[in-house]
Amino acid sequence: MTTAATGSLALEVVEPHLRGRFGMPYLYEAECESTQLVLAGSGLPEGAVAVADHQTGGRGRLGRRWEETPGTGVLVSILLHPPSDRRLPELSLVAALATAEAVEGATGLTAQVKWPNDVMLNRRKVAGIISELADGVVVVGIGINANQTREQLPADAATPPASLRTATGSEHDPLPIGEWKVKGVQYNPVFNYNPDLFWDADPSHAKAKLAAGPNNPVGVVWIDLSKEHYGIHGTPEPAAVGKTASHGCVRMTNWDALTLARLVRPGTRVIFRE
Repeated sequence: MTTAATGSLALEVVEPHLRGRFGMPYLYEAECESTQLVLAGSGLPEGAVAVADHQTGGRGRLGRRWEETPGTGVLVSILLHPPSDRRLPELSLVAALATAEAVEGATGLTAQVKWPNDVMLNRRKVAGIISELADGVVVVGIGINANQTREQLPADAATPPASLRTATGSEHDPLPIGEWKVKGVQYNPVFNYNPDLFWDADPSHAKAKLAAGPNNPVGVVWIDLSKEHYGIHGTPEPAAVGKTASHGCVRMTNWDALTLARLVRPGTRVIFRE
């Protein structure tokens, strides 16, 4: 795991969070060819872990190249000494389920496991698993897209990718974790664009009003929250839900936002959890 303060996988950062018999010895390298290669043939005991902030030769299942911008992913391999009758696909599935549980704990979203080795959020891949057997020893590799921006994710991936960052908000505008209340619901809202409220706005832009309708930036409904400038809304780009970083608001498809709007009223409690 990484920390928000450092983003590092170094031992002194991670060690306080280690539990059980897995994680020691803990081998950390800022950069290596592959954490799989660090453990393969190492002779280390079961539970040994190798991690890196960047891999120059990372790979996934079927030899596919695993690419990530340095410092944006969780890259870890674990050494196992399974019984001789243990099937390799079973270990991959256990690792995928454990990774999905960790992703859910970090995001508060429901993760899915796509057999045999992908972990998905909103039908987009956020993590991959690779298990390799040699001389009775298994090295399980886990790669999680953690802090990549939309631009840093591979555009030509076989399975559409996402990162925990693009699935839960952005670095500048994180999701409003905490308890809030619905202030009101506005159907077919006019969008009042104010460049002063957006950190990435073009400084040459002026304030503007965008007409109501399904192609409005907030779609067909705005559910106003008690946190200033935050709300739950629709989108003219449903394919971008779970893929692109937002400005902190919760973006849904227009039809889902409409369904939710009909279920709430002013004063309804809204809780966002990590």
